[in-house]
Amino acid sequence: MSGSIPDVCAEVVLAVDLDGSLIDTDLLKESVLSLLRSHPLALAWSPAWLARGRARFKHEVAARVDLDITAVPYRQDVMAYLRRCRDAGRILVLATASNEKYAAQVADHLGLFDEVLASTARYNLKGRMKGETLAARFGARGFDYLGDSRSDLAVWRYARGALLVNPSPALLRRVGVTCEVLHAFG
Repeated sequence: MSGSIPDVCAEVVLAVDLDGSLIDTDLLKESVLSLLRSHPLALAWSPAWLARGRARFKHEVAARVDLDITAVPYRQDVMAYLRRCRDAGRILVLATASNEKYAAQVADHLGLFDEVLASTARYNLKGRMKGETLAARFGARGFDYLGDSRSDLAVWRYARGALLVNPSPALLRRVGVTCEVLHAFG
């Protein structure tokens, strides 16, 4: 399972998580730290933003902070696999809880993704919402999902297959009950 990467299956979409999966960081944390450095007084508004929900908070921070997407630490093993998938004609979707601004910038920078699904000012595309969105778009069992965390269990519930990044043994077992584990990136 964690040995060789599975052959590319072009018949179903591959949805890819961003934070902790495609990249070795979390863009919300990076953007909040940047906001703290560049506009420390803007953080005084953060309780009001959070009171309107996590999606609004992410939106407000992204409206005030530009990140250098080219300097983000991309996981090279995942990137190599995605390039193989792209070369084989597989449809790749970036499906992330990160704000749509950053998700679009990552997709534009990499040139790998056919579609981007991300958090907006109104919707935090995480967990159950991400799973339901992908299932509505591609059908239940109509996509494989590459992710890294417990919140992704709600996505794998709808997925045909799972690719995991740095999973704990417990997460690996839990995902295996939900769908077929195709590969675990170390």
